Amino acid sequence: MAIPAGRGNTRIRVLVGCVLVLLFFWQFGRDPDTTSAGNVRPRSVIPPAYALPSPSRELTISNDELAATDPLAFLRSALQRYQKSVSDYTCTFTKQERIGGKLGPEQQIQVRFREMPFSVLMEWTRNPEQARRVLYVQGQWQNDEGEDLAKVEPQGAIARLLVKSVALPISGSAAKAQSRRTIDQFGFGNALKLIIDYASRAIASGKGSLVYEGPGEIDGRKTWIFKRTLPYTADGGEWPDRILIVHIDREWLLPLACYTYADDARRTVLARYEFSEVRLNTGLTPRDFDPQANGF
Repeated sequence: MAIPAGRGNTRIRVLVGCVLVLLFFWQFGRDPDTTSAGNVRPRSVIPPAYALPSPSRELTISNDELAATDPLAFLRSALQRYQKSVSDYTCTFTKQERIGGKLGPEQQIQVRFREMPFSVLMEWTRNPEQARRVLYVQGQWQNDEGEDLAKVEPQGAIARLLVKSVALPISGSAAKAQSRRTIDQFGFGNALKLIIDYASRAIASGKGSLVYEGPGEIDGRKTWIFKRTLPYTADGGEWPDRILIVHIDREWLLPLACYTYADDARRTVLARYEFSEVRLNTGLTPRDFDPQANGF
């Protein structure tokens, strides 16, 4: 049957239009980076305007070079690593401090430590003074004035017969008579924070320095040694010491030892702190810091 001329022209125009549309989508749907022979041309995955930033200096040079050229950046990197990788540890903590102008005996303490919540259990095994054991869990115990408290087991069998344990303010006079630092300032992370904070402020004011001293060793472990200088004048002032010598473990990047002095000649020792027999990430739980479970 013959198709009327008007209707035939309309069908032809529709057919041609469909063909052109198909050609359009075929042309613009091709991969512009693929040649007719099927070879793939190299292309930029990330446009230059959105390229990723260059790695930080701490990630592009060795720890040895960073320690020697930028000690402050090195310590900040060590702190970041600690915060990301360490949740708890046990250790033997050896300390000797000058309090009230008098250098006390060397003490040895067995420690359990947990970051979250901040928890410390200390047991003196050499030269205990007033306390045999101390337990602190941040925010766990407070007095009416809102001061944080620690559970303290007194030294001496007779004292323990009279009182099993007492709760004392961690920043009270009794605590200050026993230590230059409060228990909530204990630990690797806090040590790094304090070293960095004081060094940063002293350097910014032009009154101090932080330098790399060379390789060392603590408890059979290889370390980097750093020396920090502050404008210290006396205890109770803004600055905690004149000279700090700190050993940073080469594997863990943790401060295994800190020695502080009141003078440039290092004749007057203010404090000695050493960590040994360190075991990281042992899986300590809240029960390890529960007063009843631990006999407080």
